Amino acid sequence: MSRNPTKSRPGLAPPPTAFAPATGTAQRKATAAPTKPGAIPAPPTAFGPKPASSVQRAKAGASSFAPPPTAFGPPSAAMQRLAAPAAPRFVPPPIASAARPGAGVVQPLLQITDAGKFFDNEAQAIDYLTQRYRQILQGKGSMRALTPDENGRIKFLAAAAKDPRMVYPIASLQQAMGYIEAATSFPSIAYDRYPDRTPERVNDDATDWGFTYFTQDTVPTRYDIPQSPQHYSLFDDQQVRQYQQLHLEQEMSEVQYGIDIWKQDYATKSHLGLNHYAYNLRIDYRLSELEAFTDLSGEISYAQSSTNPPSNKKESTGSTFYTSTGFIPSQAKKGRKIDVRTNMKTKIQDLYDNYRTGSFAETYMFNQARPPNYFVNAEAKSIGTRYFHSEVQAASDMNGARKVARDAVDQVVAEAQKFIGSKTAMFSLVVTAVTIVGFSDSRTVCGNCCKIALADLAKTLETEVNTYLATQKTVAGNLKVRRSRFFSVSSHVGALMDITGSTVGAVVNTGTPSLSHHCVHEYKP
Repeated sequence: MSRNPTKSRPGLAPPPTAFAPATGTAQRKATAAPTKPGAIPAPPTAFGPKPASSVQRAKAGASSFAPPPTAFGPPSAAMQRLAAPAAPRFVPPPIASAARPGAGVVQPLLQITDAGKFFDNEAQAIDYLTQRYRQILQGKGSMRALTPDENGRIKFLAAAAKDPRMVYPIASLQQAMGYIEAATSFPSIAYDRYPDRTPERVNDDATDWGFTYFTQDTVPTRYDIPQSPQHYSLFDDQQVRQYQQLHLEQEMSEVQYGIDIWKQDYATKSHLGLNHYAYNLRIDYRLSELEAFTDLSGEISYAQSSTNPPSNKKESTGSTFYTSTGFIPSQAKKGRKIDVRTNMKTKIQDLYDNYRTGSFAETYMFNQARPPNYFVNAEAKSIGTRYFHSEVQAASDMNGARKVARDAVDQVVAEAQKFIGSKTAMFSLVVTAVTIVGFSDSRTVCGNCCKIALADLAKTLETEVNTYLATQKTVAGNLKVRRSRFFSVSSHVGALMDITGSTVGAVVNTGTPSLSHHCVHEYKP
C-alpha cells in the first residue's frame, strides 16, 4: 500500500513514465492515478486495520506523527535473535552456531538412507566413503589407488558434514558411489534445521550509510532485488533463484503524486515552506510453505514445498508530509501544525556530532567549527534558513519513522497469516529487502545537512524494522520469520529540478545506477 488516492482528480495525475516538469502540477497531462493490481484486503482484526498511506490519512483527518512506542524488546536482544550466524551453502567455513554441541549436519551423502548411515564428522565421512568406494573397485578386480578427482569428490561430499545448519539427505549409497566414480549428480535438496534464523549475511550491517548522486537524467525503471535460492542443494545447478523487482520509477511517481494531492487539497497553505519531502517504506519478502524431514538423528528440518511454489510479496507504508519550516504541517484540512523546532535542533546537533565521515565531511555544515551543543542552544530563527529543511524535519520525526516501520512489518505478518489461513503446515517468511522511496518537492537534496539527514532517517527505519521484525518470531507457531542471506536496505530520492550544490556531500556516479546496501541513491532530475 502506498500513496494511491482512492479517486483521481481531473488535471492532476501521476506521470506514467517520468516525473512532471518543474512548471507545476496543474499543467500535467491528466492520467489515471496509479493503482496496484490485486489489491490486498484488510488483514485480520487482531492486527487492527491496515495502516493507511499519508494521503489516505490526510483525507481521514489524521496525522501519522505518532507518540513513541510503549513497549518492545531491547534492540540488542532482538538483533541477536534475528542474526544468529549460520552458513547456507554446502561447504561453509567453520562458524559459530546454535546447533546442539558437537553436532554437525546430516547430509545428502552422509546421511545415506538405505545404508542407515549418519555423519556429523567430516573425517569419519571421508573414511566411510573411501572404504566403500575401494570395495566397489575391488569387486571389479581393481586394486589401484584412487585418482585425485575421485578423492576430490569424496572430500566434496564429506564437507557437508561441517555445516551446522543444513541437512542433505540422499536415498542410496549407490548415488554417492556414482558421483565419486563419474561425477554423476543426483537430485539433492538441503533441509534447514533453523528456518527462523538469519543465515550468515552477504551484506555487512556494520558499514556506514553513504550517499550517491547519479548524474544520469533518469530514474531507473527497475531494480532486481537479489535473493537466495528457493532451496539449497549440493549442486549449484539445482539451486533455483527467482528475483523480485523494484519498479522504482513508478513508485517514486506515486510519492510525488501524493505530495501534489496533499499540497493542493489538504495542506494549510500558511504551514508550507519552500520544499517538501515524503517517503514510502517498502518491505519485500518471500512466503513459502515448508516440508518437514526427520533425519536419522531424530531432528526435524525443513525445505521449500515441492508442490506449492513460494510467493513473492511486498507491503509499503507512507510517511507524514514534511516541509522546510520548524513545524510539521497539517496533514488534513483544518489540521494543526506541530512545533518540532527543538527536535530539529537536537537532530541537527546529532548529525554534526556523528557524521563527519566520508563524503558527508564535505557538506557545508562542517565548513565552520562549532562549540559543543551549538545547534541545540542556537535560536531557531538564526539557523532555520540553512538547516530547517524538509529532509531534516523527516529525520527529526523519529517516532513517526518508527511507527511507519512497525506498520509495514505488521502488514507483512498480517498478510502472511491471511495467506496461511487454517493450514497447519510450517511456513517461512523471508524478508529480502527494505527500500525507502522518497521524493523532494521540488528541489534536489541540498549540501548543508539534508544528505546526512536522509542517511540518518534510513538508519532509524532500518533499526526499527530489524528490531520489530525480531519480535514477530513468536506471532504464530507455524510461521518462521527471518531475513534473507541477501537482505539489503537502501534509500532512494528524486526531485523535479536540480539546484546548485546538489552534489556536495555525495559520491558522484556517472555510470549506470546500481542497488547498494546502506546507501541513499539520488537521481538527477
